[in-house]
Amino acid sequence: ENEKKGGNYSWFSDVLKESINTAQKTLLFLNRTGTFRVAVCRDCETLLSQDAAECSSCGSAHIVLRGKGIAQLEKECRELFPTKNITRIDSERDDPAIREQAREADIVIATERIFRVLPLTHFNHIGILSVDHLLVYPHWQAHERVFQLLVKIFAQNVPLTLQTHAPNHPIIPAAVTNNYQLFRREELAERTPGVAES
Repeated sequence: ENEKKGGNYSWFSDVLKESINTAQKTLLFLNRTGTFRVAVCRDCETLLSQDAAECSSCGSAHIVLRGKGIAQLEKECRELFPTKNITRIDSERDDPAIREQAREADIVIATERIFRVLPLTHFNHIGILSVDHLLVYPHWQAHERVFQLLVKIFAQNVPLTLQTHAPNHPIIPAAVTNNYQLFRREELAERTPGVAES
């Protein structure tokens, strides 16, 4: 949000751009769920579901929708890094030829399909562009899915940049530290409101 206030409205924070420029092989990970997007309160930065009319935290009606598709990300990436060899792996582009291109590419833009194509240790840097839409996805297992996904990526010990509007969301520190007990406490508190776990 500070970068947006400074005029940076691209997919890429300054930190991520610098990492992409210096790394030999970068994975840009964006795991979108269909066309579901995330809403963000402009006044307090709370993450909301895309159909929110007002902020559940501060009551503000200054809600903006965030979220672009992976094809748009590829287009912007090619404009920002014209000298880099870039390829994309998703449900539309997943065949043996694309897999070979991914091995040779400087930047691979991918969804979860990357786990079936290349080991994450193939990369010098991983940029997770957003998990925000997954954190507010209307499904009772949404947080569990984010926790599992992040733990799987963090376990590879590859230098990583995670971009999010919600760095203090309880799921993120639990995943960063692979702290299942913290995740479990947070999930049980949310799934059983009014019941504190001993």
